[in-house]
Amino acid sequence: MQLIIKGDTELYRRLDSLEKVMQKTFWLAVRDDYEDNLMRNIKPHFQTGRLERNAYVKPIDNGVEGGIKDNGMMVNWKGRRMNYAYFVHEGTRSHPIEPNKKKALRWESGGKFVFAKKVQHPGYKGDPFLKNAAQKTFKRLNEIFTNELKSKGVI
Repeated sequence: MQLIIKGDTELYRRLDSLEKVMQKTFWLAVRDDYEDNLMRNIKPHFQTGRLERNAYVKPIDNGVEGGIKDNGMMVNWKGRRMNYAYFVHEGTRSHPIEPNKKKALRWESGGKFVFAKKVQHPGYKGDPFLKNAAQKTFKRLNEIFTNELKSKGVI
């Protein structure tokens, strides 16, 4: 699961007028901003820490890519293996949950274990944490660009 931030034509025109080292510095600043926004957006979903540990943001050619790696994140869904970050991000409809390899589901409630052969999950609205982080950073591209130029004494 990934999203990519790239600039618009005007931003690329402005970047082309700079040396390669300044372009790289700009995209590193964009990466840092995106990573900060992404980690802030993931915090409400912290349970095991798996989602946060698998989050990544990296510079790519003329852009920044962010996403959630598959390490330990895969679940069975309709006969396919899916990264569960997708369901956190996009939400789910109400659906039954049954054990895959065991005879019963087990969870803790009120300090005691509860067992069931099947439960009905009520569904989840979803939280597009990755998309929201990317949009917040994208809206700041010109500000980040100007800040980088100021920090290097160019303007």
